[in-house]
Amino acid sequence: MKILLSIALVGFIISCNISGKEKNNPNLNIKPSKDSLLVTAEKFDSKTSDTKSNRERFREFFRFEPGADVNEIFCYSVSPDTATTYVFSFKCDSSTVARIVSSLELQKANFNSQISAPDFNFPWWNKSKIAGTQDRWTKVEDGLIELLWYDKTEGRVFFYDSDH
Repeated sequence: MKILLSIALVGFIISCNISGKEKNNPNLNIKPSKDSLLVTAEKFDSKTSDTKSNRERFREFFRFEPGADVNEIFCYSVSPDTATTYVFSFKCDSSTVARIVSSLELQKANFNSQISAPDFNFPWWNKSKIAGTQDRWTKVEDGLIELLWYDKTEGRVFFYDSDH
């Protein structure tokens, strides 16, 4: 029993140390690895917007601090056996969308392309709204899929990230 407790304590200390290093990392241009994000996977808040952890996840994924125009940030992660998936929804100005597109090196997608939004059961993830969204960007490379939709009428971003 003492051995298991010791192992758990060491794991906790290591994970806190890793999280602290990411949080205090002044170089925001480096996206943390998926492995390091798994340490903080429980810190994705799909029920409450604009939590401190959701704002930190924004910074980690998009590589810059969310500005004053960014609000209603919701995010969620799921890690089944073979892939890790992250989804975000938030409101922002089109200038922030342009900054995200540039930071992640996303490519503009044709509205008629066969990009469909995955189905998640959250009030903030509106699959039918996403399907009708004209502005969309993608990146598919080395097992990574990143999709971004921007609804101009609501000023809302829907973002999907998965390593499959």
